[in-house]
Amino acid sequence: MKRKSPARIPPPVLSAVSSDGQWGWKSQRLLQFSCFIFVLSVLGGGYVCLDRGYLSDELVSGSRGFSGPVEHDPNGSLLIDGGDQVSIAAMDVALKRDTDYLLKAKIRGSAEVRIDLYGDSGRYDSEDQELVIPRGQKPNECVYQFNSGDAPDVAMIRIFFKDPDLVWVDSISLRQSVDLAKPVRRLLAVAVFAVCGLFAYPYRRTLAVQALGLFGVVTLAYFMVKAPETQNVGDNILYVPSAQSLLREGNFDVDEYSGWFQADPETYFGKVRSAFEHKYNFLPVGTSIVILPLVFLGDILFPNDALSLSKNLAIAAASAKLLAALSVALMFLVAWELTGRNRLASVVMALLFGFATSHFSAHAGGLWSHNVTVLAFLAGLYLIVARNGQFSSLSAVPLAVGYIARPDFGIVVVVMSLYVFLELRRAFLAYAALGLSVLAWFITWSYSAYAQWLPPYYLTQRLGSPTFWEALAGNLISPNRGLFVYTPIALFSVYGGYLAFKERRTTPSLLRYIFVVTGLHWIAISCFPHWWAGYSYGPRFFCTILPALILLLVPVLRKYPSLQSTRQRLALVTVFGVLAAVSTFIQIRGATAEDVQLWNALPVSVDSDPQRIWDWRDWQPVRGLLSRR
Repeated sequence: MKRKSPARIPPPVLSAVSSDGQWGWKSQRLLQFSCFIFVLSVLGGGYVCLDRGYLSDELVSGSRGFSGPVEHDPNGSLLIDGGDQVSIAAMDVALKRDTDYLLKAKIRGSAEVRIDLYGDSGRYDSEDQELVIPRGQKPNECVYQFNSGDAPDVAMIRIFFKDPDLVWVDSISLRQSVDLAKPVRRLLAVAVFAVCGLFAYPYRRTLAVQALGLFGVVTLAYFMVKAPETQNVGDNILYVPSAQSLLREGNFDVDEYSGWFQADPETYFGKVRSAFEHKYNFLPVGTSIVILPLVFLGDILFPNDALSLSKNLAIAAASAKLLAALSVALMFLVAWELTGRNRLASVVMALLFGFATSHFSAHAGGLWSHNVTVLAFLAGLYLIVARNGQFSSLSAVPLAVGYIARPDFGIVVVVMSLYVFLELRRAFLAYAALGLSVLAWFITWSYSAYAQWLPPYYLTQRLGSPTFWEALAGNLISPNRGLFVYTPIALFSVYGGYLAFKERRTTPSLLRYIFVVTGLHWIAISCFPHWWAGYSYGPRFFCTILPALILLLVPVLRKYPSLQSTRQRLALVTVFGVLAAVSTFIQIRGATAEDVQLWNALPVSVDSDPQRIWDWRDWQPVRGLLSRR
């Protein structure tokens, strides 16, 4: 009889075993204990540093940038002669909203000097907002701390006084104050991920652990990217308030935020819909429903006023990053099934999706309905392909939620329902029952809120455009909204769709349905009068079906081993790598640069002059790198 082999014991995390092999477990325990000490040290350091100091990012320093009735002496100091009138020296500076700043000045002379910040709204044009340096001997350095509040995009630092005496301004500096707790929290996050990875190492070949590890790495990367603050102050500004209202009052109305609307009616114009004396977010409720757990967690971690704009924006940004990272992990799982469980191909596809498409620039910081539709699409696909379709009936739930989040997701729902009916017919009855149950709730809510079967945002009157043919081309090749311009790797997706139909025997049938979804979605978004998606970066309306574009790379990856010539393989890898690198660069610009977001408004609003979309001389991804209008 053959002896039974002993049960396989998971390898130690990182064992340093001596020559006799007797003390590996001690090294493992020592390493784990060291990690715990490291985490406790970081926690202790974070407690000590919390709100006890500032790091400073210098924004403005020196005085040579000032304009007005000023001169410079040979030493470089700013020389102001007030004469008999008020003298003003001014310099433009960009401010972030609701941010703490330190203004420091070194001034010599006996005259009284006043320094303030002034914007178009006159927000800072009041005496209580001024730094006053009285007559007489000046201190070595005058310090003024303030919060920018609702600052305009560009304000002016002004130095002014009414005095005949001369004043020398040696330096003026404006610095952004940064709480030391922020970098400490980042360091703590790295430590937590490191410890989690340490304990997960023995199970590294488990698919769930690999997906969680990818989720952790991408989450860390997304949170370390500082997205432009304009990401969540557009049409999407009321997603978190709607979720807050549902948590606190059990409804979706945003009546309690009326103070916001009255204080800044221009910002909220068109974003609020009134019905039966209540105010609702004009955009669909699906996104607010999905982020409910994250909003609840945000209330626990930051239990201050729910009506605080800064708190709501912070929760929106964090929720966007977490949903985006979760979508990348789901992309890995779906690709794992469709590539025949090829780990390398699955990781490459997940990373391309996470960093080389608009998923990075639009979703890793901005909370849009697309965040939810992408997540719903991938969740539905995974339930369809996992375990040979064993859970396919459950896919109706995430697909229905995707429709509640965005009406154009209805195309995905219809095509995927057709796939389940034709390819997985045994699961169709349960699939239809679950999907119709979610849809019935949505219709009931809509009728109770708006007295109509679907919310106003879902009405077909929003479709129909005299620029349909221009939109068809513009959504693909226009320099400032084209899919192939912002995500050139998608050219391989078109080739993959072609292979999916040509090589039917070796390609999963699901990919053909996905290719049909992509084509129909392209036609649908071209029917919108504002097909360029207003103030956005790249082809935002394509974000809903971004998973389809990456999954259509599967036939291309399957094709690679069959290439006989080494030259063909090298050419394919080279072109693929170059397009992936260009795509990644463009998305990094969109995810991190404020200048590319300002492109929509400067020199003139893109909504007022849509022809800017076709202007190669003012290409949005390089705004701020090469030129600025």
